[in-house]
Parts: sequence; C-alpha cells; structure tokens
Amino acid sequence: MRGDAHAIDPMALPLFDVSATSDGGLLDGTSRVVERVAQPKTTYAYQLRDRTLWRQRFDRPIFTLATRSAGSIIAAHATNRFATDVTIDGEQSGLICFTTLLQGRSSLINDTVEVTATPECGLVFRPGPATRLLISDDNERVNIFLDAGAV
Repeated sequence: MRGDAHAIDPMALPLFDVSATSDGGLLDGTSRVVERVAQPKTTYAYQLRDRTLWRQRFDRPIFTLATRSAGSIIAAHATNRFATDVTIDGEQSGLICFTTLLQGRSSLINDTVEVTATPECGLVFRPGPATRLLISDDNERVNIFLDAGAV
C-alpha cells in the first residue's frame, strides 16, 4: 500500500537536524535542499511524481530528512511516502554518497546510464549536474556522504 514509509521521529534523533513536510505543494519542484557541508552550491530539488498530490496536505509527513555532520562526514536518513524525482544541480559535489535502501527502490540516472538500488544492493555516486534520482513510493534510505578527496 502506497504511503507506508516510516516517519522519522525527531525525538529519537536528538543530535540530527530533522526536516519534514506534510504538504505536497512544498515538493513541487520549487523547493531546494542545499548540502550543509562541503559544497553549498550543489542543490537537490524534490518533486512528487504524481501531479495530483502536489496541492494536497496530509495528516503525517510525506517527506522527512534527518541530517548530522561530523567534520567532512554527513549522515542522512530520509523517507518518502510517495514517488519523488530528485534532481541534483549546481556545481559538481566534493562528496561521494553511499546509499543503503531500507525500503523501496531508487534509480540513479547520470547522463544516459541508469542504475537501480534495492535493499539488497545500494548505490555509490558523486552528486553533480544532470544527476537524477527516481525514488519509489514508501522509500526509506540512509545516505553517508564522504569528502571525495579523503576517499
């Protein structure tokens, strides 16, 4: 059933910065989440794939993001209740992202190459211009970002 991804409980992650939205209008392609460390000119734009959800408000969050940084390492836990396109733009990131899916699927499209992650097989990529992620309904994932120069 669509919309069953686990919401992040801010009380369970007191050291994380937690953002959440229950408003589909905030994920209409105009909102941007900016990397908090290392590359402030790399942006992530989130857009719900189902246009009928764009103007709806929900009783619980449809997107949550918890982030924590320690030096050049960023840990993030994200959930999406509904299928979402994530477009990465701006400058080439100085980070490498390691993604582990806890639930759902995510497809990474970079140029003409598409790779799909599942709970059995994650992703490793360097966010940059013309990178897209196609996030499934009921998606829950953990991202660890490391400084590419340190790797």
